[in-house]
Amino acid sequence: MAMTRGIGWAVLWYDKKDKRLLASWVDEQHLGQLNGCEMILALDMWEHAYVADYQPSGKKQYIEDFFRKSELGSY
Repeated sequence: MAMTRGIGWAVLWYDKKDKRLLASWVDEQHLGQLNGCEMILALDMWEHAYVADYQPSGKKQYIEDFFRKSELGSY
């Protein structure tokens, strides 16, 4: 994910019908909603989300810190 061109959001969804998790990439704010699914988690990958704190080259650290701070990386 850190090597992906940074426009959009990485999103984790829950499909209630099939009772499973789905991961997707949403690159437009008005497109990408998965029908019948609930958004569980979204990681903003637009440069404005991390450049001020991590510099343009800090996307990898931004992602690592996101998961560390959300405690998702510890499971």
